[in-house]
Amino acid sequence: MAQRLDGQAQQVWRQGDKAGAFARWRAAVQLDPNTAYLRFNWGLALQKTGNRWGAIASTGMLGGGLHPPKPLAIWGGMLLEMGYPQAALDLYERALSQFPHSEVLHRHLASFYLSRTEPTAAATHAHEAIALAPTAAAWSLLGSALGQQQRIEEAKAAFDRALTLDPHHLEAQLNLGCVHQEQKDLEAAIAAFRRGIDLATHQPNTGPLLAKAHFHLACTLLAAGRYQEGWEAYEWRWQLPGMSTLPAPLWQGEPVDRLAVWGEQGFGDVLQFVRFVPRVRSRCRELYLVCRPPLQSLLQDSLADMGVTVLSEPASLPAVAAHIPLLSLPRLLQTNLNTLPADVPYLRVGSGAIAAHPLPPAPIRLGLVWQSGAHNVTAFAQEKSCGWERLAPLVAALPQIQFYSLQMGGTSPLPDLTAHCHNFRDTAAYLQQLDGLIAVDTAAAHLAGALAKPTWVLLPYAADWRWGVDRPDSPWYRTLRLLRQPRRDDWETPVQEAIAQVAEFYGLRP
Repeated sequence: MAQRLDGQAQQVWRQGDKAGAFARWRAAVQLDPNTAYLRFNWGLALQKTGNRWGAIASTGMLGGGLHPPKPLAIWGGMLLEMGYPQAALDLYERALSQFPHSEVLHRHLASFYLSRTEPTAAATHAHEAIALAPTAAAWSLLGSALGQQQRIEEAKAAFDRALTLDPHHLEAQLNLGCVHQEQKDLEAAIAAFRRGIDLATHQPNTGPLLAKAHFHLACTLLAAGRYQEGWEAYEWRWQLPGMSTLPAPLWQGEPVDRLAVWGEQGFGDVLQFVRFVPRVRSRCRELYLVCRPPLQSLLQDSLADMGVTVLSEPASLPAVAAHIPLLSLPRLLQTNLNTLPADVPYLRVGSGAIAAHPLPPAPIRLGLVWQSGAHNVTAFAQEKSCGWERLAPLVAALPQIQFYSLQMGGTSPLPDLTAHCHNFRDTAAYLQQLDGLIAVDTAAAHLAGALAKPTWVLLPYAADWRWGVDRPDSPWYRTLRLLRQPRRDDWETPVQEAIAQVAEFYGLRP
């Protein structure tokens, strides 16, 4: 009888009668409470409706007992999705003690540790899963663990193995594209992401992965300088989990009474893309720019003359006719490398702010930043930060220069200006007095570029899309020089190049 009710429940579920299906599964479990697959089917249906706690409770997991590996793995995944990582790990480990040879549990543990950026533990469980059952999913997880460890060639081999076993494995396909990005093989990355888009389009329930494929494709196209294609694909970011927008119609470029432009990403992104705001000022009677509080005073000083009101909280925004995210403006304006608004400076600091942050005189004064708080978009991105220890030889090699630290939260023997930097206007006031900046890829580099200060940017081997590939300059900022690692993890080479270029620029003998 319970088995027949389960069959009826599945049938009416497929017909769209969820209430009828739940009633039949509940009755089946009451008739046969010890049969795990009945609870599992009921819980799986509840999970599909978004009722994860109901799914877990319906399975009887919270009451303990012995359960098959697959439901235990799925329950752990539910706990992780709901923000209970320790509970998920406890469940996985308890389950593995009961089923030490469960390939599915090892795979879920590998996935868990990848989500926590613990690649060594992830690789251990991926290897265990492969030893038990060498599936495409297990090989893909191993590839991700190797990628997080910066073992890029080995990661590529693992993804290739996964795709040999299953050419339709979507995660492996997308991660292979990320590997190509890290190898700076942009054409191969573009082809891999396009293949991933094709796979995701023809597979069920792949919405987030489809958006991820388009987003990675966008970043690769932009890195290749194919801006118009890239901006189109970049709009897929709004389909990624966790992205939100304003409650107003999306602006299409038509004349409007009141328009809101808002910076939806990091500090560096806003500093880089705020250059587009003047291009749309004439299309609205009132223009509001919404940004995070540390940017407000600097952007208000810079945009006040053109009648732009800068707000730090969306709640302060009056009713608007339309809105547009700041990083969607290049697409709207059909921007390419030839039409990029590259005039600098486009940010400015009032004399009062500079007077409030005076620096003592010195023949040459340079700022240093060695730590980035930002993250690349690729799955296996290199560390953007080089650390003070790697910049110390530069300071020692150029004793004629007075160096200052602009590193928030940093520790070094240099005079530290950050105690007086409460927002980006304060930082800009110091930069205006400095003769230049040496920095890793972080917001300070964008700020210095937007102020037209001589700037040397130290970049990892596979840099973020905005810096292109291998070129020594930037179309976004004419005063920037890009110093790239010739190989992964080699910071010594760009630091030595910085020493030589700075010495030549200022007429010094290092």
